[in-house]
Amino acid sequence: MWASPYVKRVELALKVKGIPYEYVEEDLMNKSPLLLTYNPIHKKVPILVHNGNPICESSVILEYIDETWKNESPLFPQDPYQKAKVRFWASYIHHVLSHSQIHIKQTNPSNFCLVDYKKQQLFH
Repeated sequence: MWASPYVKRVELALKVKGIPYEYVEEDLMNKSPLLLTYNPIHKKVPILVHNGNPICESSVILEYIDETWKNESPLFPQDPYQKAKVRFWASYIHHVLSHSQIHIKQTNPSNFCLVDYKKQQLFH
C-alpha cells in the first residue's frame, strides 16, 4: 500500500541495506488470496516474503532484515541498551502514527487522500 508508513519504513530499510526486492501493490479494499495466505492473522501489509517464508509486521520485518543481512549497513545498534532505546522510539512513533488524527481514506479504488477529522479537510 503506497501510503502506508509501515510499508515505507520496510522499503527504506531494504534500500539502506542495498537489498534488491520486488514491490507488489495490494488493494486493501479487495484483499488478494496471497495476502490472506501470507498474513492470515492481521490481513495487513507490509509482508516480506524471503525464501518463500512470510514475515509480517513492520517492526518484526526490520529486525529480520537486520539479522539476515548483517554485512550491510546495520539498522540497529549492537549495544543492547542502545538497541532498546531505538525500539522504544520506534514503538512510540508507531503509537503516535496509529492514533493520529490524520488518516488515510480511500475515496475510490484509484484515489487516496488524507482526512483530518478534526478540521474535516481532505488532502489529496
